[in-house]
Amino acid sequence: LLLGSTAQRVVQRASSPVLTVHPQDAEKERPIRRILVATDFSPEAEAALRTSLTLSKGSPAETQVILMHAYLVPYDLMAADGFVSATAGLEQWQTAQSDVEHRLESSAEPLRQAGIAVEILGLEGYPPEVIIDRAHEMAVDLIAMGTHGRRGLTHVLLGSTAERVIHRAPCPVLTVRRHRSQQEGESHAG
Repeated sequence: LLLGSTAQRVVQRASSPVLTVHPQDAEKERPIRRILVATDFSPEAEAALRTSLTLSKGSPAETQVILMHAYLVPYDLMAADGFVSATAGLEQWQTAQSDVEHRLESSAEPLRQAGIAVEILGLEGYPPEVIIDRAHEMAVDLIAMGTHGRRGLTHVLLGSTAERVIHRAPCPVLTVRRHRSQQEGESHAG
């Protein structure tokens, strides 16, 4: 409990990237070559991608990036008569899937140009579960993701995908968040 809460606070507040390694992972020495980058297309996720590549022990040709976005399609498609419109649900899912794939392809292109093998995955589901399941299934060496570092009531209400992944990940997890000054600067600029 103490270790968990300490790790949570570090992930929430650190101004530099945080690599969380579980005790069972510390005993395994393996090169980082297969990286699952869980992206929400934020600047934090982009920074996590760039930082994860610096941890790779191979050349660009030996590194594989799985660029993944997990999303939920809202289930509030209930009609006034109590029936769910299957057509509306399918259209909404197809639109979301198409948008996600397009954004993933845009993110993957510079990596491919640098000679890095990239696989893209747009998957519907609860993000922490999807990330953990894919990390297990694909036997990745590292999960990289951005975190927004929410605190207080916002953190209690929204929780943290990164924290949920860290607790159950089958491998080390790299989290990156922006400095508070960068976040404030962007909100004043917008």
